[in-house]
Amino acid sequence: MPLSAPAILSSGRPVLDDEFLSPSKAPTHAAQEEDSDEAEPKAKKGLESQNAMTEFCDEFKAADPRGNKNYERLQKACAGVAKDNGAGLGRAIVHNIPKAMFVFLPLLALAMKPMYWRPKRYYVEHLLFLVHNHAFVFLVLALLAFLKMIPVVGDHLGLLEFAMWIYIAWYLYRGMRNVYQQRRAITVAKYFAVGFFYFCAALTVLLLTAIFSAMMA
Repeated sequence: MPLSAPAILSSGRPVLDDEFLSPSKAPTHAAQEEDSDEAEPKAKKGLESQNAMTEFCDEFKAADPRGNKNYERLQKACAGVAKDNGAGLGRAIVHNIPKAMFVFLPLLALAMKPMYWRPKRYYVEHLLFLVHNHAFVFLVLALLAFLKMIPVVGDHLGLLEFAMWIYIAWYLYRGMRNVYQQRRAITVAKYFAVGFFYFCAALTVLLLTAIFSAMMA
């Protein structure tokens, strides 16, 4: 097939006439805009540019006049958060949560000891009770997560998920009734008291885990 001289001169390589004359081969402005539109969502994948971790790091942008070393380490960690919007720090927190549980459960068992001072119970009894409850909850949540991974079944678990959460709440209440053998009213009151302390302690431990993960990064 004959070659086009202008095509050879302009590109420095032999180009067929069909290739040179075909308008479909040349990238149009509309196609370039489509490529840019497709590339834009890819750049936005991951965490949002403004999230809880980036807002937390905003407090440490200014230099510490006292020159605290821990403050400088937090600033260094926040510099890493700014690069990936906290994605790396999030992975580090998830990695350290199992270690935090070894601190969280003994503290929670210690808080339960004065609530059950009569009849006297050993500290390890409260600790074993909490370990048992957490093992049960993690087992149920792991089963639920596995069911959600099934393509068809995972889209129709709304009622089952709600029933599982109700059963977890009932199971924890029945556990307190069976282990500590107290009246319903007292058990319900202590049930909500332990739940409130659990929520506050969990937030505290999670915050300390985040700070530890940031400083060790």
